[in-house]
Amino acid sequence: MKNVFLKTIKQGVLALALGICLLFGGEITIYAAELEEANVRESITSTEAISGTWGDLTWEYTNATLTIRGTGEMKDRLVGEEYPWEAYAAIITKVVVEDGITRTSYCAFMEMENLTTVSLGNTVQIIGEGSFDECESLKEIALPDSVTCIEVAAFQGSGLSEIVFSDNLTTIGKQAFFLTVLR
Repeated sequence: MKNVFLKTIKQGVLALALGICLLFGGEITIYAAELEEANVRESITSTEAISGTWGDLTWEYTNATLTIRGTGEMKDRLVGEEYPWEAYAAIITKVVVEDGITRTSYCAFMEMENLTTVSLGNTVQIIGEGSFDECESLKEIALPDSVTCIEVAAFQGSGLSEIVFSDNLTTIGKQAFFLTVLR
């Protein structure tokens, strides 16, 4: 009941602001993505679990944590396609890629602005292109010894200031740490 009341108040305030602005000849630009993100934040409680599949893998969001499980590589998204967890990107603080996963996919966790913790399973061999691009709150990460390759722009624009590299790392792609203090 409380959420319905708050939503009604928000809609009333928005309608009033719109009316005043139009009365005085102003313009208002409303971005659909920002409204959708606000609605997602409002509709999820901290204990709700949301899950699904992505390719052959499963994903689950609960308590601000995104967990990816299964075996093999994460499927890359196609142009114009979204990962099913993208709607929760702004409220995810932790990503867990469990044992069994061998590669994180293209831009899988990109722009998760509140992501602070990443746990990679001991089977992850490749950090995919742009996987953690623009994760500005991510300050540190320890790569398991299974990681042999960090692809192009994997951590570009992230907040990384500390990384523990895998002893078996052989390849670091161009601009993997571009726009970080690690470049």
